[in-house]
Amino acid sequence: MSGLHPQGGALVSIRICDELNTPTLPNNQKWAGHRGKWKCVISESTGRMYMSNEYNGFLYDEMQGIALVSSTLLAMDKKQKPFTRRPFIATFKVM
Repeated sequence: MSGLHPQGGALVSIRICDELNTPTLPNNQKWAGHRGKWKCVISESTGRMYMSNEYNGFLYDEMQGIALVSSTLLAMDKKQKPFTRRPFIATFKVM
């Protein structure tokens, strides 16, 4: 996920996780496949676009044996050519 508003993005991510975990939409309720236990992690601001900050995030399913180990924005060296937006990196452990 990218381009998320700081509060709106986190709220959207939480709503997506809630919908995946406990569906309220008719088509999602009809889904007979694996439901999972969904979690999300959202970055700090990765840069600006137009008049607002951008944020990135990851959704992952804990029931598939995936666990978040760490997440961070890529540290920038002053000698490097800067990214337009800082990359958001996460490390996951598969059990």
